[in-house]
Amino acid sequence: MKVLWISPKLPYPPESGDKLRQYNLMRKLSSSVDINLIAFTLNIDEPTRSPEMLEVCRKVRTFFFRELNNIERIASILTSTRPYYVSRYQDAVVTSYLQDQIRNFRPDVIQIEHTYLAEYFRRLPSKLKMPSILTKHNIDADLALQSYKLADTPVKRAFWWLEWKKMSFYEPRVDNLFSTVVVMSEVDKAQILGRKKPPSSVCVVENGVDTERLKPLPAVRKPVLLFVGALDYLPNQDAAIYICNEILPVIRNSFPDTRVLIVGRKPSQEILNLACGSVEVWGDVPSVEPFYERAALAIVPLRAGSGSRLKILEAMALGKPVISTSKGAEGLQIEPGKDFMVAEDTAGFAESVSKLLSNPELYDEISANARKTVEEKYDWSEAARKMTLIYERLGRSVFHK
Repeated sequence: MKVLWISPKLPYPPESGDKLRQYNLMRKLSSSVDINLIAFTLNIDEPTRSPEMLEVCRKVRTFFFRELNNIERIASILTSTRPYYVSRYQDAVVTSYLQDQIRNFRPDVIQIEHTYLAEYFRRLPSKLKMPSILTKHNIDADLALQSYKLADTPVKRAFWWLEWKKMSFYEPRVDNLFSTVVVMSEVDKAQILGRKKPPSSVCVVENGVDTERLKPLPAVRKPVLLFVGALDYLPNQDAAIYICNEILPVIRNSFPDTRVLIVGRKPSQEILNLACGSVEVWGDVPSVEPFYERAALAIVPLRAGSGSRLKILEAMALGKPVISTSKGAEGLQIEPGKDFMVAEDTAGFAESVSKLLSNPELYDEISANARKTVEEKYDWSEAARKMTLIYERLGRSVFHK
């Protein structure tokens, strides 16, 4: 089986959710699938290839796109009917390379990660089209709407309103071009199938964790809370600000020495400004595990976003009890009160922190249950098995034509 895999990011180092997913799936699939990867970078300082990727891919080609200046960005937003991020990633050189790869590599399947790269498949000549997969890490129109609601300036609100309107028109149409749409959860699947004209095939391939590598860490009884996430992602920015400005002050009424660790890639200046005596902000760290070692609890107060949260699964694998909103845990097959604690507001987070830190038996019970659940439901091997079945089904469909 040969797969031509197209991603907006080089999946290594795996410091964000979609990169973690892609790298670990490739790692598991590489023993039976030949993968040629086309990836993009928007930062000249980012790596364009890595030994780790060449271990799991037959070939890697990365294209650098320079950052647009404000005038170019505004012009793109105002003059194109397509969503901004769709236009942002289009390039004739990439289109030509993609077509050459189809002719020379002769893949059995084209796999595209994220809706905003689907344009590359849509524009292929009919004679070059073949079985195809679109992996949707989010329902993008819904994510744009949530980002619009979270935006805190008129300019951001205008941008996300336009992106929402454009994506609401664009997304359902390109989804229907693919042989199979892959989503992270049953929640996202139901949303897509609820459309007036849904795609012919929507499959759930859940996120996972490397349970062989991530082993439970010793319990920490001190009030140290950890939030992990890509800090250039608006829902994560909102969650980090919510923790520091609203949740932390209430928790400190009962636990005055509470500390918060905020860890993730590309923190904005607003996030960096959250650092103070009780808050540490760490950006672009080589590994998050040392921070899990320091933390008693993982806190996930997400109020927007879609897909499913790798940050929750990793914390569960490492034996760190998780406190999350329902939105944060959306799409995961985990049980509130058993695998994690659910909290919907500031008072709920403070109460859950108090319960877990004051009751070592409850802390240890949640930790053990969570670890067992990820072992049974969320190892990357299971996700790779489901992807392999999709490849095989698409391969058979071609064979029988």
